[in-house]
Amino acid sequence: RNDPISQDFEEMLKYFRVALPKRFMNKKQGQKLLSTAASVKIKPGKVAVWEAQFDKIQDEKRSLQDPVRRLEYDLKQSRETNHRLEQENDMLVQHLTQNQVNMRHQLDELEKRNLDLKRDLTKMTSSYDELLDNNSALSSEILRTKNLYHSSLIEGDDERARHKLTIQEYHTMCRSIEERHEKEKQELNQEVIEIKAKVAESRLTFHPNKDCENWRWN
Repeated sequence: RNDPISQDFEEMLKYFRVALPKRFMNKKQGQKLLSTAASVKIKPGKVAVWEAQFDKIQDEKRSLQDPVRRLEYDLKQSRETNHRLEQENDMLVQHLTQNQVNMRHQLDELEKRNLDLKRDLTKMTSSYDELLDNNSALSSEILRTKNLYHSSLIEGDDERARHKLTIQEYHTMCRSIEERHEKEKQELNQEVIEIKAKVAESRLTFHPNKDCENWRWN
């Protein structure tokens, strides 16, 4: 049972026409096939349906042997075919009409979507232009700030150099003042020493009575 079920229609026909007869050519295998077929349980209702279908097919075959019945049968088949084709045509027209309606609806949606996309594109283009302008302005501002910062650094370096030079000049002036002060101090101390020496010497040579009398007479 699994062999024909797993195949398509053409392979199934080939299986029943070629493979199955070869497989059961042996008498033992044939008896096994008959036993298996006899053991299959079939409902009586299905048997009655199959019998009715078989009788109908046989009646149609017999009726086709009479020319009149054959023409009636062909006419009936033609009418049925015509009716079926008309139904299929109506279904196709209905399906085509529905497809046209759906396509028109989709086309309207696409046109609406296209308009929305165009509006969005216009907005994005405008925003992009504004961003470019802002970017250009920011670039100019950054360049100006860099130049100003560079100038400030140069001015700061110059100012620090001037301050450093001023401090060096101040230190030089302070050292000069200190040296002059130290020199004046030494000279003053030397003068004091010399004055003290002279005073001491004058005390040794000074005679109060004689000197006073000479001063008075003079």
